[in-house]
Amino acid sequence: MIRGILIFTTLLCLIFSTASTALAEHEAEITLIKKQFCDYQLMPAEKDARLLPQVTAWMNSLTPEGSWKDIDYGNQERGGWLTMNHLSRLNAICRVYVSPQYPLHGDPALSKAIHSALGYWLQKDYRNPNWWYNEIGVPREISTILLLLDSEISPQERAAGLQIISRSVIDSPPHGGRGVLTGENRVWVAENTLTQGLLASDFSLVQKARNVIFEEVSIATQPGGVDFVRATGLLVPIQEGIQPDYSFFQHGSLLQLGNYGMAFAGDIVEWMTILRGTDMALDQDKVGIIRDYLLKGESTVVWKGAVDISSCGRQIGPHSPLAKGTEILRLLNQMKIADASHADAYQAAIDQISPNATANIVPARNTYFWRADYLVHWRPGYYISTRMSSSRVLAAELVNGENLQGTYLGDGATYLYQTGHEYEDIFPVWDWSRLPGVTSPKITDKRLLEPRNMTITNRSNFVGGVTDGRYGAAVLDLNRDGLTAKKGWFYFDDQIVCLGAGISSTNDSLPITTSINQCLAHGDLIVDAGQGATTPLKGLQEYSQLKWACHDQVGYIFPDPKNITLGSQDQTGGWNEITSRDKPDPVTKNVFSIWINHGAKPQNARYSYLILPGASPQTVQAQVSDPDVQILDNTPDLQAVRHQKLKMTQAIFYQSGTLTYADGKTLAVDKPCILLLDESKNSLTIADPTQKLTEITVTRNGVAVSYTLPVGSRAGSSFTTP
Repeated sequence: MIRGILIFTTLLCLIFSTASTALAEHEAEITLIKKQFCDYQLMPAEKDARLLPQVTAWMNSLTPEGSWKDIDYGNQERGGWLTMNHLSRLNAICRVYVSPQYPLHGDPALSKAIHSALGYWLQKDYRNPNWWYNEIGVPREISTILLLLDSEISPQERAAGLQIISRSVIDSPPHGGRGVLTGENRVWVAENTLTQGLLASDFSLVQKARNVIFEEVSIATQPGGVDFVRATGLLVPIQEGIQPDYSFFQHGSLLQLGNYGMAFAGDIVEWMTILRGTDMALDQDKVGIIRDYLLKGESTVVWKGAVDISSCGRQIGPHSPLAKGTEILRLLNQMKIADASHADAYQAAIDQISPNATANIVPARNTYFWRADYLVHWRPGYYISTRMSSSRVLAAELVNGENLQGTYLGDGATYLYQTGHEYEDIFPVWDWSRLPGVTSPKITDKRLLEPRNMTITNRSNFVGGVTDGRYGAAVLDLNRDGLTAKKGWFYFDDQIVCLGAGISSTNDSLPITTSINQCLAHGDLIVDAGQGATTPLKGLQEYSQLKWACHDQVGYIFPDPKNITLGSQDQTGGWNEITSRDKPDPVTKNVFSIWINHGAKPQNARYSYLILPGASPQTVQAQVSDPDVQILDNTPDLQAVRHQKLKMTQAIFYQSGTLTYADGKTLAVDKPCILLLDESKNSLTIADPTQKLTEITVTRNGVAVSYTLPVGSRAGSSFTTP
């Protein structure tokens, strides 16, 4: 019996010893994570010389009750909530207080101000009509502030703060105007839960939240080719987050690379860094997903340090493309530390997209995001993109008063950047019914330019692109609001060919235009309307026989002259016309515009033009006289071009048919498709814009070959024949 008692006692000791060891290990892990969390928050402060004078001014202007007189505490804006400035300031003040880099580090007067301002918010507990602030934004700021102070916060402050943070509940059911949490929204809530666990020393809660955050680091597997709206009118559930082409969806099938997708990347990189060296570190296979997402997705849409307008989403306020580009550059730099074995790849991306990137390090490449209906074309001297929408992919959204005129952002918007300043803060003065590349009605009632949320606007599934990695083509079969058009873009080295056919409208009152460009005016404008190169008068001019034009080192050639308007003029608007909460102060900029007039209710109209980046008037004239590119067909059934020097033919078959090219050679397909034939390599690259085909037969000069096309989540991607 004594022996039994000894054994039992020994087992109890082992159990208690193991439990004690585990508890100690958990406490040590939480302590390390807390330290690394604070280190990460302080990294920007180490480089911000402007922060100290701001913090000093805020400390001196704080009222005795702990508020600031210049903050509107009664504000209820659903976006850009002004009351949140209280917490943003307090966060910045805390960083100065805890950072040894600043002379106010540990300053008693600053400590008093911090606790006064913190106590004011905890007592008032301000809320917003937008659920996001109550469940994500405010808890996020509060948790950061409390963790930065940690040992200095009182039990009462900790308890009140935890009460606010606990409003972030992982996978809580839809309520308060929001649906099921997915993608970045789910990550935001989970990271608030993780910080709640750190503050409460709850290891199991930290571990649970960590798992949820990193669950979202995955690539969508949902098959392509599925219409967003069922025939019954019900929305199809969309697998949001990182897509197989490294685009990013949020709010359904809506491209969000520079909005939610960028925030997602930022949060994952943050927690990768914070959890490094712990048992909760991100698995290496998921590190690889983030690596590819940043290198093949996010960095692909940045030029000269600014994010492409088409990737900014609804957030197109002052300087937003540049601010977003700066954030992506920061993430790439951080990944050099978090994923050190691939530091060279991140540095190469940084060099290529930085504001001072030089042509000798910028690669020639062409990327088509087949899940997002979005094509990006890089050359050492320029970047051009085309963003489309379809029965699968949403065009735009209007949320919290953001993006008030963006209804046509997904209708073939084509932006050309050279210096990167071409569209800098142009948004308040833009004519949003004439976005570059878009065929649309001329709308003067700005209410009609508001996007329709979660609504398919282009009722066609024949939208797609083909790419061999260097060259490519895109197609938009437009069917929207009584307007139809077959639109094609063909991307080479020195030319982009743009074709339109079958342009028809049922609207009697609104004239239809195809906008070629609308950018900031810079330098001289030279035109040739049949009488040689001339400089036109100021203002907008109409031409019926325009051969070519050149503005800001960009050439425009018109093989089939139409009724074209071009020129420069002052345009005025206000930022509040783009985002409702922004200033109404008038903004005026001199804008260059060029567009094709199709008139009211056109029937089967068409257009053709070439864009020549980096071209002088002499280069443009030379291409008119001896063109490198031949337009082979431009009909509602077939659009095709051939580059003579490259020996490359690109074609869009809207139905089965035959193309004749290169002195009598033939190329036939048995199904609609988009393709690229490179005779110099004897290779054929094919894609299915509908994302529904499984195979296709191509007949070249009488020889038929059947090919299996990508299916599943890769449906719509390009396939190059062996």
